[in-house]
Amino acid sequence: MAPSVGRSSSDRLSLSEKLVAIALLPVRFLVRLPGLSVQLSRFFLSEVFTRPTVLAAVLLHGGLLVLPALELSEPEPEELNAPEEEEEPIEVQSLGDLIAASPEAEAPPPEQPAAPPPEAPPPVQQQQVITEVPPDLPPEELPPLEDVPPESEFEEEIPPEEPPPEETLPYDAGATRSQFQQFAGNSGYKDEVGAPTFQKADRPFFFISDDTDRNGNPDYSLFAPRVDGIIAMYYLDLVSLFDAYPQAEALAKGSGLTPASMGSYANGDLFQLADADGNVPMYMSLITARDSDSSIIVLWDRNPNGG
Repeated sequence: MAPSVGRSSSDRLSLSEKLVAIALLPVRFLVRLPGLSVQLSRFFLSEVFTRPTVLAAVLLHGGLLVLPALELSEPEPEELNAPEEEEEPIEVQSLGDLIAASPEAEAPPPEQPAAPPPEAPPPVQQQQVITEVPPDLPPEELPPLEDVPPESEFEEEIPPEEPPPEETLPYDAGATRSQFQQFAGNSGYKDEVGAPTFQKADRPFFFISDDTDRNGNPDYSLFAPRVDGIIAMYYLDLVSLFDAYPQAEALAKGSGLTPASMGSYANGDLFQLADADGNVPMYMSLITARDSDSSIIVLWDRNPNGG
């Protein structure tokens, strides 16, 4: 009867189930291996004891396997330590007794003519070594002995001169100042600050009077000259004195300088700007501008307090 074509979904094994079943085959074989071994042992014993021919064959093969081991066994200690047999002394007889004892003395072979001796090689002519100068040699060919200076007259070797030490160039403060001004200009700061931008009490510390007021007191116009030592002035619009220091510090570090407090000048703070080698190319003071909401950065080529 042909198997039915239509099978339920429960009768069909999925691919994963088939792979699991195949993977478990070695495990099932190992689980059943002890039982199979017992069954094979029982079958072998029953065959050996019930059939004499099988038993005889087993004993014969076992004997053949044991026989080589018996032949390769180690010798007994007595055989290894057995004394060697003493050799019998041989009596020495004279040569005449040996010849008389021989039935027939062999005839000596015929003498062959001796080969002529090889011809000796021709004697090597020794080269004569002239150890003395013949008296007829012209004197001009001999090296003059007077030209060889004595050992004491050889010039001593002069050691090579050491190169002169490298000269250290003097510190160029002007180059550092120009670098600072260039960095400040690239950052948007302009050196366009006049005396009217300062408070009246601070103007005499930074400018020289170029006019007088109605009462004849010194006055400062927009073109009033700056006091000696000022390099540049930068106006910080709507930047308080507290917030002006971070901007001034950034300008200094952008030029490789570090600010250090030096007290005060006028009504503001004074700083020393030094590089990594300790050189001080300039000083910097921060001052409040006229409108009180802005600040001014002033660069000096010297300490304005005269220190």
